[in-house]
Amino acid sequence: GNKSMQYVKSLLCPCTICCSTRGQAIGKSSNNKLVGMTAVMDYVISCKNAPAHYHWSIQNYHYRTVTYTDSEGKRQTRQERVNTHFARTGGDLVSTDSTPPFQPNVVKQSVAMRCKLEASPDDSFKQEYDHRKHGFYASNTTDSHQDHREWWTLGPMKPAVHVSWVDQEDPWYANGCVRNLAALTPLTAPCWLKAMNSYMGKQTVTFKKTCSGFAAPQRTPKNLRDIAAG
Repeated sequence: GNKSMQYVKSLLCPCTICCSTRGQAIGKSSNNKLVGMTAVMDYVISCKNAPAHYHWSIQNYHYRTVTYTDSEGKRQTRQERVNTHFARTGGDLVSTDSTPPFQPNVVKQSVAMRCKLEASPDDSFKQEYDHRKHGFYASNTTDSHQDHREWWTLGPMKPAVHVSWVDQEDPWYANGCVRNLAALTPLTAPCWLKAMNSYMGKQTVTFKKTCSGFAAPQRTPKNLRDIAAG
């Protein structure tokens, strides 16, 4: 099953334990740990109330021909990528939350909670959203090839958090330092993963947002002074 595949991955590539849900949750335990149901609900509610934030980026590049001498002394050529102009932008969107009710996993006293975001413009906003996105890409296209990237975030959301339903001390192996040491060898990584699977449960929470417009820019003191000055 899924756990068996995790053990196989940790045996073949030990560093994968750092990217696992439990590995991410305890990576920065002091910042990612929520203790008690109240703290967890505050976190979930803050994510439900937060607007979706869009991100667009473009990386321009081209290829150049490089001449080199191989091991037999023959001159060869290869194509080499050269990155040039990069641009990125983003902002908040007017968002309506449709996240299902939160159902806590309390089978174990500690849980690694993975957080995901599903966001999309509604039908009435999609044309305007796409028009502005393509305009951004077009105005920043300066080379023969481009990589475009689009993603969404929530301000308070973290990829994974460590949830402890009761205030208790974590076992010695449930911290980022031990995880990093375990990730060094194919023998210790599966052992660490097995111990964490026994200690910590797992849960995924998906926040869902429907977006209906670009949010107005936040007024800063400088903006207000500029407006007052005309």
